[in-house]
Amino acid sequence: MRPVNLLVWHCTATPEGKDYSVADVRKWHLARGFSDIGYHYLVHIDGRVEAGRPLDQVGAHVQGHNTGSIGCSYVGGVDADNVNKAEDTRTPAQKKAMLALTRKLVKDFPGIVRIAGHNEFANKASSWTGGSDGLSGIAPTALLGLYEFDLWGRTAYVFGVALLAVVFVVLRLIVRSPFGMLCRGIKEDPIRIRSMGASPKIALTKMYVISGAVAGVGGALNAISTQVVGLDSLSFTMSAESLVMLVLGGTGSLFGALTGTVVFMFFEDVVSAANPFHWLTMVGALLIAVVLFAPKGIYGTAAAFFARRKEAQ
Repeated sequence: MRPVNLLVWHCTATPEGKDYSVADVRKWHLARGFSDIGYHYLVHIDGRVEAGRPLDQVGAHVQGHNTGSIGCSYVGGVDADNVNKAEDTRTPAQKKAMLALTRKLVKDFPGIVRIAGHNEFANKASSWTGGSDGLSGIAPTALLGLYEFDLWGRTAYVFGVALLAVVFVVLRLIVRSPFGMLCRGIKEDPIRIRSMGASPKIALTKMYVISGAVAGVGGALNAISTQVVGLDSLSFTMSAESLVMLVLGGTGSLFGALTGTVVFMFFEDVVSAANPFHWLTMVGALLIAVVLFAPKGIYGTAAAFFARRKEAQ
C-alpha cells in the first residue's frame, strides 16, 4: 500500500435528498478530464458505502494534496432548493457510516495523522466558484421544450453537432468576407495594411471578440452537457489542449482546426483507455511526430499533397 498521512472528507455538492452513485460521480469527473472518479469512497444517503477509485491509486480530490491522502465523499452538501447554498445535509445513517469508515481507514493506515474537510483546502470565493468541487447541479431545460438532456448524452450530442455546424458555417463566411481578407493581410504585412488606411488594432480586437464568443459557446455547451463547471475549465491544460488540437490539424484553416480536434479526441479516447496515466505522453509523441514530419498539420499536409498531385496531372 502507498503511504498515506491525510484523510479528506468531501461532499458531492448535490441537492439534499437526492442520491447519486459512484457511476454518476465518475461521469462528472471524467467530463472534467479526470482518468477516473476522484474519490476513493462514496457514502450514500442511506449509509451505504460504495468504493470508488482503488486505494492503491492516488486520488484526484484536493489539488496539491492528492499524493499521500485518501479522499472520501458523502452524497449531498447543498440545499434542496438552492444549489448555491451549502448545507450540512448528512443523514444519521451517513454520519454513522462516515465515522465507521474513518475509524477503519485510520486503523488500516496508521500513518494518517490528519483528518480534514475539503473546505479547509477549497479554493477562494467558493460561494461563486463552488470551490474545489466546482459548480454542480446544473439542470438545463429541455431543448425546444421537447428533448431532455438525459444521462446518456444523446440530446447533448445532437445539439453539439448542430451547434458545431452552425458555428463552422458562420466562421467560414467570416473568413471569406472582406474582413477575413483584411485579417489575413494583417498576418502577412500589418505595416502595409496600416498604410492602406485600415487599423490592425481594431481588426485584431474584433478577432478576439469573435474568438471569445466561439469559446463562450463551447463553454456553455460543456456546462449544459456535463451539468458541472469545474475550476479546471480555467486551467492551463484546457488552453494547451486547444493549441495541441490546432497544431495537429494545421494552423490557418478551419478544416485544420476541425481535423485536429477529431484526431485529438479520438486519440485521447483510445489511448487513455489503454493507459489512463501516461496517455498524455503518447499524445506528446504524436505531436512531435506531426511537427517533424507534417509541419503544416495533418489537414495542411494532406491538402498540399493532393494539390501537388492535381498539378502533376
